[in-house]
Amino acid sequence: MAILTWVSCILTLWSQVAPSLIATGKAVSKPISEEFPLLTMTSLSFKDPGVFLENPSPRYWLLWPGVLVMLLYSFTDILISVLPSLTGKYPQLWTSGSRNSDLAP
Repeated sequence: MAILTWVSCILTLWSQVAPSLIATGKAVSKPISEEFPLLTMTSLSFKDPGVFLENPSPRYWLLWPGVLVMLLYSFTDILISVLPSLTGKYPQLWTSGSRNSDLAP
């Protein structure tokens, strides 16, 4: 289920958010070639740095929400791991009817 959420977010970001950033002028893209009307949004090579200082690429705009999600996930994972130690309530790992009842304390 998590992979479906991740894929849907990636598709939404690159199919709707990135083009809207370019359309509003908050981000810029670079043409791939002179003969085809294709644009690249992942290029970091440029001739005029002033253009990219004022209007970064969509790749830059979409990087920071991804970093925020990774940080929130990491802190949530740490909190869930530490919470039993802080509250003193540990999940019961062994039950009397389990196959490994001889391992129970």
